This record gives sequence, structure tokens and C-alpha cells, in this order.
Amino acid sequence: MNTDKQKTINAEYDRYCGEIERAIQTGRTERAAAMLSVCGELLYESNQSYTDDRLESYMEALSELTNDDRFSGIKGKEKTVLFYDGFGTDTRGLALVYLKALIGLGYKIIYVSPLHSRDKQPVIDSLLAGTETVKEYVDFRHQYLKQQEGLQQIILNHEPSIVFYYSLPNDIAGLLCFMQLKGIVKRYFINLTDHAFWIGRDAADHYIEFRGYGKSVSIQHRKLGKEKLIDLPFYPYIHKDTEFKGFDFNTEGKKILFSGGALYKTIDEKGTYYKLITRLLDENKDLIFLYAGYGMTDELDKVLKNYEGRAYKVDERKDLYQLMKNITLYLNTYPIIGGLMTQYAVAAGKLPLILKFDDECEGILIGQGERKIEYSSADALAEDVQKLLSDDDYLRKREKLLENSLITEREFENQLGKAIKNGYTDFDFEVKEYDDLRLRETYIDRFDMDEYRNNAAIKRNACLFDILSGSYIKKALGRMVN
Repeated sequence: MNTDKQKTINAEYDRYCGEIERAIQTGRTERAAAMLSVCGELLYESNQSYTDDRLESYMEALSELTNDDRFSGIKGKEKTVLFYDGFGTDTRGLALVYLKALIGLGYKIIYVSPLHSRDKQPVIDSLLAGTETVKEYVDFRHQYLKQQEGLQQIILNHEPSIVFYYSLPNDIAGLLCFMQLKGIVKRYFINLTDHAFWIGRDAADHYIEFRGYGKSVSIQHRKLGKEKLIDLPFYPYIHKDTEFKGFDFNTEGKKILFSGGALYKTIDEKGTYYKLITRLLDENKDLIFLYAGYGMTDELDKVLKNYEGRAYKVDERKDLYQLMKNITLYLNTYPIIGGLMTQYAVAAGKLPLILKFDDECEGILIGQGERKIEYSSADALAEDVQKLLSDDDYLRKREKLLENSLITEREFENQLGKAIKNGYTDFDFEVKEYDDLRLRETYIDRFDMDEYRNNAAIKRNACLFDILSGSYIKKALGRMVN
């Protein structure tokens, strides 16, 4: 563990907490909200704990200071659900999955997303067309309390009886609103970021877990009671009518190894992921490697240059499912895997190979241990890849093991209905101790304080100029130079 970096993070955290306390004591609520957001981001990016008592207590105090008394008069309209989506993406994530199920269950939906998502969600818009759904927006560029007031007004206008929280780990405005609805409406928190820190331990009556790993973390580390947890795996929403856009290279007589997702998931000190890619290309001369994702790493750039004509990179594809149907194998990122990408591969009938880093990779699929997709060493994975690429019968046999490893769309809808009605589903994930030491070490090794502060120095945090002045000045000078 990088103890020097940990000390720096701890000092930053203590400094922020002192500022939050002073802001709350003096009634500077906007400053308190901004400080809570940047402090939450610090703990999320460094990821050395799953919850924080001090930040949760500050949230409780700020919730009381910013409460809208009109909430107590909400009557809760029957079969009306507000779905708060702080991400605002279209086909990525779980919003589509939940919205489709809620429509199938006959709910009137108030769908709330960031203003920047307007006209950028064609698939969601198509799904909601012809239903009773009302779309509302909140402006994430606004100061925190103004954003909170906007969401409060939306809630007051529609008076839902049920609300879903699906947002960022430090969405202070959204969390405050949900905390203030306690005892007034039924609140559900979709725990998408189950492997990392988030604020919001008192923002919901129930927390929806998609696997045993997250459930175990919530009970053992987040201090949530088991009775608050609902077990419900998800499935990837697939737009099967999308046309396959093809490949920009010749695939005749070739096998395709595909990988993709956020590139930070491929970085560790030893360059393990890229060494594995290099080995697979060296040992399988008919193999082409394709990576889909935004940005670039130095290691990936080297692979593309050293294997020109055999290694390619593209931005994220809207025809991801169709692309998956046309590959040979899917290789997961390492040290952090991609859950939805794994499920996309399975939906397309392709093997999602996982080089196991630690226990965090478990539970993405139903009965994952029986699917034979995890490898304890790069040697074992590389040897199996050779056999999978050279023996079609062996490949088909392994692909057949993937059957019934995803919850169906209909089953998800039925189980979500039970969750809303009863507070539980037919699923019961195992709770056990997971080893997360290596995962935490990876996060702290990758954490960059300057980059973190630079990302925090944005317009909506201008009230923190005295705290982040160096970063604001550097950004201003950078704009002048460019």
C-alpha cells in the first residue's frame, strides 16, 4: 500500500471535513454541499473505504437545513414512480432495463435526467413514446442547492408514491432530496457502484443489489441492515434491430479477440493486461485484437503500433451487440472487469474470458462459477485461448455452458414487481467475506491528487476557490496558452 499517498489523501479529507463543519455551523449551505461533493469524489476515486460516518452525518445536518416543508404534504399518487437518473446516458447502464420493466408493470413514470441528456437519448425516447411517462430535467451545471430545489419542485409537481435513485456516488443534490422523502414515499437505491465508495446510507428504504459481492459489502462494510437489501440481477438492454456497421479491416480467415470499456480498468503497475494482449497476438498468428473505448493509454498505443494491421481501436459502438455477434472471443479488462460488457458478450453467445484479479469479478453472471470463464493466471488463460481458437468443437462446447446465465427480461420485470410490492425478490445472494485488498491497492496506486483537484475545479464549485485556487489558476492559464 502506498502509505505516503494515503497520508496525503487523509490530510485532504480532514481538511475538507473541517470546512464542511464550519460551513454547516455558519449556515453556508451551498459551500457545505460543494465540499461534500468534492470530498465524496476524493473518497470515491481513491476508494479505500465503502462508507464514511462523518460525511453521512454532515449529509443529515445539511438535509435538515435544506428541507422543503412542502414534502410533508405529498400524498403519493398510486402507481406513479419517479426514476431519477443522474447519469443520463442512453443505452449504457441500467436506466433502460428499469424503465422497460416499470412500463411493463403498468406504472406512470416521471423520468428525471440531466439537462445535458436532452435530445441525446433516442433509444430511451423511443421506449417512452406512447406511454404516460413524463420527462423532466435538472441542470447539473447549476449550483448544488439550485439543482436540489429544481428536483424538489419536480417531486412536488408529480407527487410520486415510489422513487428510484440511480446516480453518481456523490450526487449531493439528488441524495439530499431522497433523504428528505424518508417516511413520505417508498425509496429505492440502485447500487450500481457496489465495489466502490458512495454517499447515501440514509437516502433509501431499500438498496437493490445485483450480486452477492455488493450485498456482502453493504452488510459488512456499509453498515446496511440485511432487511434493507433487495437481490435482483440485471440483464443488458439490447437493441437488436441496430444495423451492424462492420469492421474497418479484413477479417477473412481471421479470429477476432475483442475487448472494451473504460481504459482505467486496464491499468496496473505491471502492465498485466497489455502483456497478455501481446502474448495472445504472438502465440496466435491468425488473431486480430480490437478494443472499443474512448481515450488512450501509452500501453495500448504501443500495442497498436507494434501490431499494425492486427490490432485496432475504435470508439464505443452503438452496434455493440451486433459487433459481439461477429467476434470470436471477448477478453475482459484487467484488473477491473466490465460487468455490462461481460453480459453483452454472453447475450451474443460469446465467451467472456476473465483473468481473475480478486473477488470483485464474481457474480456478474448467474451461477458464474459453473461457466468456466475465470482464470487464476495469465498462463492458464493464454493456453486455453490457443485451444479455443484452434478447436471449434471445444469452443462451441464452452459457449454452451453460458446458457441461462442471464436473467430474462420477463423475469426481471416480475422480480422488480415483487421488490416494489414486498421489499424482496426470489433471489437470495450468498453473503461472505471477500478479499478487496488488491483492488484497494490498485485504486490508490492509480490515484493522482493533481488530476483529482483539477477535475474538482469546475464552475459549480466556484465557492471553493479558496480551497482549490491553485487548480483554478492552472486551468485558467492553460486556456490562455491554448
